[in-house]
Amino acid sequence: MKTFGVFTLCVSSCVLISVGVICMVSKIRFEQNCKGYLKHAADANTVQLAKSELKKSLEFIENQGLTQGSTHAIYSTPKCDLEFWYSNLNAAAHELDALPDNADPLIVSNQLMKLRETLVDQGEKGPKVTLPPYISVYPYQTPIQLTTFASLGGLFVGSMAIASVCESQSKEK
Repeated sequence: MKTFGVFTLCVSSCVLISVGVICMVSKIRFEQNCKGYLKHAADANTVQLAKSELKKSLEFIENQGLTQGSTHAIYSTPKCDLEFWYSNLNAAAHELDALPDNADPLIVSNQLMKLRETLVDQGEKGPKVTLPPYISVYPYQTPIQLTTFASLGGLFVGSMAIASVCESQSKEK
């Protein structure tokens, strides 16, 4: 029973650490290839710069298949809707493309402000890029959550097995 407990603890710990590493790598990869460019587009002072940065994000989004579906693992909510998020970004890119090169500075400024409002939300801790939750691990959010819960259950079972062995050994003495 003690061997079972130790084995379960070791396997569950390794799986949990692996899931954590996978999530961290996915988050970093997403931030490097999409989120950072969305932030740059929101901060851009020229239409050309905003278009360039937004284009990089949209290419990554399309290449990764982040154009439809829901990022929620159990049930769908509006904030998890990838199709709305992608369509909104795409519409913002088309509006920037539609601006003529000789557009009035006031119109350009208004368009850049509108883009910033589309890309960035004002949170309690300051501005943050508008993203559906769990997007960095999409479409693997359900297996990741199930694996995490199973690993936590394994940690609990392994701990209980070791505790019962230790308790029975202390009663024998």
